[in-house]
Amino acid sequence: DLPGDGVDVWDLVVDGGPSPRTEVPLNVDTSNTGSAAGNFSAIINGTWKLVHGTAGKYDGWWDRNPYRHENVTAAADAVEVDGVNCWLFDLSTDEEERKNVAEAYPDVVAALRARLAELADPSAGYLDPQPNTPHLAALPGLHNGTWAPFEDTEALV
Repeated sequence: DLPGDGVDVWDLVVDGGPSPRTEVPLNVDTSNTGSAAGNFSAIINGTWKLVHGTAGKYDGWWDRNPYRHENVTAAADAVEVDGVNCWLFDLSTDEEERKNVAEAYPDVVAALRARLAELADPSAGYLDPQPNTPHLAALPGLHNGTWAPFEDTEALV
């Protein structure tokens, strides 16, 4: 056995056994990068999924057959908790995340927000994400419709 902070999922991978994982941090971002999209954090714990922060411009439901977007309904809209938008979904009864139950389960919201705060603690190794502003030299219009790597020659000098 090697020391580590991961979860041993070997039996799941090899034999299709049950997953020992009960928590999946989806995104931890407390930064303010100045992005119009804002930031958000999200975590799944057991059957609960908490999204905390900014919904972003792609909020809603997306289908691929045919490709279409469905706007958020009032039942799934954000609930403000301590000045921050929150969404809480019970994935065991709402796989499509269509009913925000944050107001009905404030204790679950508080517990998951506390866990996100633990994950975002700099003393535990959290670092703000780097700015994700595309470099003009990487734009798809310059590379046959494909995002491309580039060298910043000024930085190499």
